[in-house]
Amino acid sequence: DEDFHIEMSLADNSAKNQVIVNSDDIEEEKSMSVNGDFSGDYKVGNFDIDFSIGGFYTEIRDMMMVSESPDPSLSTASKNVYIRDNVSGKSQVAGANVEFGLSYQNMVSFTNGLTWVMHAQLPHSEIYDNRKSRRMLKVPELSGFTMINFFYRNFLANVNLQYLGKMYLAHETDTLEIVETDTFVVLNAKLQYHWDIDIQRYFEVFFGVDNITNAYQDDLDEGADRDAGYIYGPIKPRTFYLGAKMGF
Repeated sequence: DEDFHIEMSLADNSAKNQVIVNSDDIEEEKSMSVNGDFSGDYKVGNFDIDFSIGGFYTEIRDMMMVSESPDPSLSTASKNVYIRDNVSGKSQVAGANVEFGLSYQNMVSFTNGLTWVMHAQLPHSEIYDNRKSRRMLKVPELSGFTMINFFYRNFLANVNLQYLGKMYLAHETDTLEIVETDTFVVLNAKLQYHWDIDIQRYFEVFFGVDNITNAYQDDLDEGADRDAGYIYGPIKPRTFYLGAKMGF
Protein backbone atom coordinates (compact mmCIF):
# COMPACT_ATOMS: atom_id res chain seq x y z
CA ASP A 1 0.00 0.00 0.00
CA GLU A 2 1.53 3.30 -1.10
CA ASP A 3 0.33 5.14 2.01
CA PHE A 4 2.39 2.73 4.12
CA HIS A 5 5.39 3.31 1.86
CA ILE A 6 5.13 7.10 2.22
CA GLU A 7 4.83 6.85 6.00
CA MET A 8 7.94 4.66 6.16
CA SER A 9 9.92 7.00 3.90
CA LEU A 10 9.08 10.07 5.97
CA ALA A 11 9.60 8.65 9.43
CA ASP A 12 13.04 7.17 8.63
CA ASN A 13 14.40 5.09 11.54
CA SER A 14 11.57 6.04 13.88
CA ALA A 15 8.90 4.51 11.65
CA LYS A 16 6.77 1.63 12.73
CA ASN A 17 6.52 -1.34 10.41
CA GLN A 18 3.13 -1.54 8.73
CA VAL A 19 1.93 -5.14 8.54
CA ILE A 20 -1.22 -6.62 7.02
CA VAL A 21 -2.20 -10.09 8.22
CA ASN A 22 -5.09 -12.33 7.24
CA SER A 23 -7.78 -13.13 9.74
CA ASP A 24 -7.68 -16.73 10.99
CA ASP A 25 -11.06 -17.51 9.43
CA ILE A 26 -10.70 -15.54 6.19
CA GLU A 27 -12.28 -17.14 3.12
CA GLU A 28 -11.76 -16.66 -0.59
CA GLU A 29 -13.84 -14.10 -2.45
CA LYS A 30 -16.53 -15.57 -4.68
CA SER A 31 -18.04 -13.87 -7.70
CA MET A 32 -20.82 -14.65 -10.13
CA SER A 33 -21.25 -12.82 -13.43
CA VAL A 34 -24.01 -12.89 -16.00
CA ASN A 35 -23.94 -11.03 -19.29
CA GLY A 36 -25.70 -11.20 -22.61
CA ASP A 37 -26.11 -9.21 -25.78
CA PHE A 38 -28.05 -8.99 -28.99
CA SER A 39 -26.09 -8.09 -32.10
CA GLY A 40 -26.55 -7.88 -35.83
CA ASP A 41 -24.84 -6.72 -39.00
CA TYR A 42 -26.28 -5.58 -42.29
CA LYS A 43 -25.02 -4.53 -45.70
CA VAL A 44 -26.80 -1.69 -47.49
CA GLY A 45 -25.20 -0.89 -50.83
CA ASN A 46 -21.59 0.03 -50.13
CA PHE A 47 -22.25 0.48 -46.41
CA ASP A 48 -21.70 -2.13 -43.69
CA ILE A 49 -23.65 -1.61 -40.47
CA ASP A 50 -23.26 -3.49 -37.20
CA PHE A 51 -24.66 -2.99 -33.72
CA SER A 52 -24.74 -4.64 -30.33
CA ILE A 53 -26.90 -4.09 -27.24
CA GLY A 54 -26.16 -5.91 -24.01
CA GLY A 55 -26.21 -5.96 -20.25
CA PHE A 56 -24.13 -7.35 -17.39
CA TYR A 57 -24.43 -8.17 -13.71
CA THR A 58 -21.67 -9.16 -11.27
CA GLU A 59 -22.07 -10.18 -7.65
CA ILE A 60 -19.17 -10.52 -5.22
CA ARG A 61 -19.54 -12.30 -1.90
CA ASP A 62 -17.08 -12.44 1.02
CA MET A 63 -15.16 -9.47 -0.38
CA MET A 64 -11.82 -8.94 1.36
CA MET A 65 -11.04 -5.61 3.00
CA VAL A 66 -8.26 -4.32 5.23
CA SER A 67 -9.17 -2.61 8.50
CA GLU A 68 -8.69 1.15 8.52
CA SER A 69 -7.13 1.16 12.01
CA PRO A 70 -4.41 -1.05 13.52
CA ASP A 71 -5.48 -3.92 15.76
CA PRO A 72 -4.43 -2.89 19.30
CA SER A 73 -4.14 -6.51 20.48
CA LEU A 74 -1.57 -7.39 17.80
CA SER A 75 0.27 -4.08 17.34
CA THR A 76 3.46 -3.38 19.26
CA ALA A 77 5.82 -0.48 19.84
CA SER A 78 7.63 -1.33 16.59
CA LYS A 79 4.75 -2.27 14.28
CA ASN A 80 1.13 -1.56 13.44
CA VAL A 81 -0.85 -4.64 12.44
CA TYR A 82 -3.88 -4.34 10.18
CA ILE A 83 -6.34 -7.21 9.71
CA ARG A 84 -7.61 -8.35 6.32
CA ASP A 85 -10.99 -10.08 6.63
CA ASN A 86 -14.17 -10.80 4.71
CA VAL A 87 -17.09 -8.37 4.59
CA SER A 88 -20.50 -9.94 5.07
CA GLY A 89 -23.10 -9.41 2.38
CA LYS A 90 -22.62 -8.96 -1.34
CA SER A 91 -21.28 -6.26 -3.63
CA GLN A 92 -23.16 -5.72 -6.88
CA VAL A 93 -22.40 -4.12 -10.23
CA ALA A 94 -24.99 -3.96 -13.00
CA GLY A 95 -25.12 -2.03 -16.24
CA ALA A 96 -25.69 -1.97 -19.96
CA ASN A 97 -23.64 -1.29 -23.05
CA VAL A 98 -24.34 -0.47 -26.67
CA GLU A 99 -22.05 -0.36 -29.73
CA PHE A 100 -22.67 0.84 -33.26
CA GLY A 101 -20.43 0.67 -36.31
CA LEU A 102 -20.66 1.99 -39.84
CA SER A 103 -18.14 1.57 -42.66
CA TYR A 104 -18.05 2.61 -46.30
CA GLN A 105 -16.14 0.27 -48.65
CA ASN A 106 -12.48 0.26 -47.60
CA MET A 107 -12.33 4.01 -47.15
CA VAL A 108 -13.97 5.01 -43.86
CA SER A 109 -15.07 3.21 -40.71
CA PHE A 110 -16.94 4.72 -37.78
CA THR A 111 -17.42 2.96 -34.41
CA ASN A 112 -19.15 4.09 -31.21
CA GLY A 113 -19.60 2.49 -27.82
CA LEU A 114 -21.25 3.50 -24.55
CA THR A 115 -21.31 1.72 -21.16
CA TRP A 116 -23.68 2.71 -18.37
CA VAL A 117 -23.10 1.37 -14.86
CA MET A 118 -26.51 1.87 -13.28
CA HIS A 119 -25.79 0.08 -10.01
CA ALA A 120 -22.45 -0.33 -8.17
CA GLN A 121 -22.83 -0.85 -4.45
CA LEU A 122 -20.94 -2.30 -1.51
CA PRO A 123 -22.72 -4.60 0.96
CA HIS A 124 -22.67 -1.98 3.73
CA SER A 125 -22.36 1.78 4.00
CA GLU A 126 -18.90 3.22 4.46
CA ILE A 127 -18.75 6.15 6.89
CA TYR A 128 -16.92 9.28 5.75
CA ASP A 129 -16.66 12.65 7.44
CA ASN A 130 -19.08 14.24 4.97
CA ARG A 131 -21.56 11.38 4.43
CA LYS A 132 -22.32 7.69 4.54
CA SER A 133 -22.24 5.87 1.22
CA ARG A 134 -22.56 2.39 -0.26
CA ARG A 135 -21.15 3.51 -3.59
CA MET A 136 -18.36 1.40 -5.05
CA LEU A 137 -15.44 3.76 -5.56
CA LYS A 138 -13.56 4.39 -8.82
CA VAL A 139 -16.41 3.08 -10.98
CA PRO A 140 -17.52 5.64 -13.63
CA GLU A 141 -21.25 5.86 -14.21
CA LEU A 142 -20.79 6.48 -17.93
CA SER A 143 -17.91 5.73 -20.27
CA GLY A 144 -17.73 5.60 -24.02
CA PHE A 145 -15.71 6.00 -27.18
CA THR A 146 -15.95 7.14 -30.78
CA MET A 147 -13.40 6.04 -33.39
CA ILE A 148 -13.05 7.10 -37.02
CA ASN A 149 -10.57 5.47 -39.43
CA PHE A 150 -9.74 6.88 -42.86
CA PHE A 151 -8.01 4.63 -45.40
CA TYR A 152 -6.28 5.88 -48.54
CA ARG A 153 -3.95 3.52 -50.38
CA ASN A 154 -1.23 2.67 -47.83
CA PHE A 155 -2.17 5.44 -45.40
CA LEU A 156 -4.33 5.10 -42.29
CA ALA A 157 -5.54 8.08 -40.28
CA ASN A 158 -7.22 7.38 -36.97
CA VAL A 159 -9.06 9.82 -34.71
CA ASN A 160 -10.67 8.56 -31.52
CA LEU A 161 -12.44 10.20 -28.64
CA GLN A 162 -12.86 8.65 -25.20
CA TYR A 163 -15.37 9.78 -22.60
CA LEU A 164 -14.90 9.06 -18.89
CA GLY A 165 -17.84 10.02 -16.71
CA LYS A 166 -17.90 11.09 -13.10
CA MET A 167 -16.98 8.64 -10.37
CA TYR A 168 -16.63 8.74 -6.60
CA LEU A 169 -13.39 8.54 -4.64
CA ALA A 170 -12.30 8.73 -1.04
CA HIS A 171 -10.00 11.70 -0.41
CA GLU A 172 -8.02 11.86 2.81
CA THR A 173 -6.61 15.20 3.97
CA ASP A 174 -7.32 16.37 7.52
CA THR A 175 -10.60 14.53 7.06
CA LEU A 176 -11.72 11.52 5.03
CA GLU A 177 -14.40 12.54 2.53
CA ILE A 178 -16.07 11.00 -0.47
CA VAL A 179 -15.85 13.30 -3.49
CA GLU A 180 -17.31 13.39 -6.98
CA THR A 181 -14.74 13.68 -9.76
CA ASP A 182 -14.81 15.65 -12.99
CA THR A 183 -15.69 14.12 -16.34
CA PHE A 184 -13.07 13.85 -19.07
CA VAL A 185 -13.07 13.85 -22.86
CA VAL A 186 -9.80 12.54 -24.32
CA LEU A 187 -8.96 13.10 -27.99
CA ASN A 188 -6.28 11.00 -29.71
CA ALA A 189 -5.00 10.94 -33.31
CA LYS A 190 -2.62 8.73 -35.28
CA LEU A 191 -1.24 8.67 -38.84
CA GLN A 192 0.27 5.46 -40.21
CA TYR A 193 1.88 4.32 -43.47
CA HIS A 194 1.95 0.60 -44.35
CA TRP A 195 4.36 -0.80 -46.92
CA ASP A 196 4.23 -4.43 -48.08
CA ILE A 197 7.80 -5.50 -48.84
CA ASP A 198 6.69 -8.86 -50.20
CA ILE A 199 3.99 -11.42 -49.49
CA GLN A 200 5.36 -12.14 -45.99
CA ARG A 201 7.10 -8.97 -44.87
CA TYR A 202 5.77 -5.49 -44.21
CA PHE A 203 6.99 -2.23 -42.75
CA GLU A 204 5.01 0.48 -40.94
CA VAL A 205 5.84 3.95 -39.70
CA PHE A 206 3.46 5.92 -37.52
CA PHE A 207 3.10 9.17 -35.63
CA GLY A 208 0.45 10.11 -33.10
CA VAL A 209 -0.68 12.32 -30.26
CA ASP A 210 -2.56 10.98 -27.24
CA ASN A 211 -4.73 13.29 -25.14
CA ILE A 212 -4.43 16.22 -27.53
CA THR A 213 -6.34 18.62 -25.26
CA ASN A 214 -4.31 17.55 -22.20
CA ALA A 215 -7.41 16.55 -20.22
CA TYR A 216 -5.89 15.54 -16.90
CA GLN A 217 -6.58 15.56 -13.18
CA ASP A 218 -5.96 19.10 -11.91
CA ASP A 219 -6.14 18.48 -8.16
CA LEU A 220 -3.41 15.90 -7.55
CA ASP A 221 -2.23 16.03 -3.97
CA GLU A 222 1.33 17.18 -3.36
CA GLY A 223 3.82 16.95 -0.55
CA ALA A 224 4.70 14.42 2.08
CA ASP A 225 1.16 14.03 3.41
CA ARG A 226 -0.50 13.51 0.01
CA ASP A 227 -3.21 10.89 -0.40
CA ALA A 228 -1.50 8.35 -2.65
CA GLY A 229 -4.83 6.77 -3.64
CA TYR A 230 -6.45 9.98 -4.82
CA ILE A 231 -5.79 9.48 -8.54
CA TYR A 232 -8.41 9.38 -11.27
CA GLY A 233 -9.02 10.24 -14.91
CA PRO A 234 -6.78 9.70 -17.95
CA ILE A 235 -3.59 7.78 -17.22
CA LYS A 236 -1.29 10.14 -19.11
CA PRO A 237 -1.16 13.81 -20.15
CA ARG A 238 -0.61 15.02 -23.72
CA THR A 239 1.87 12.57 -25.27
CA PHE A 240 3.59 12.57 -28.66
CA TYR A 241 4.98 9.34 -30.10
CA LEU A 242 6.77 8.22 -33.25
CA GLY A 243 7.66 4.67 -34.19
CA ALA A 244 8.22 1.97 -36.78
CA LYS A 245 7.25 -1.67 -37.01
CA MET A 246 8.38 -4.53 -39.20
CA GLY A 247 6.63 -7.86 -39.58
CA PHE A 248 7.90 -11.03 -41.22
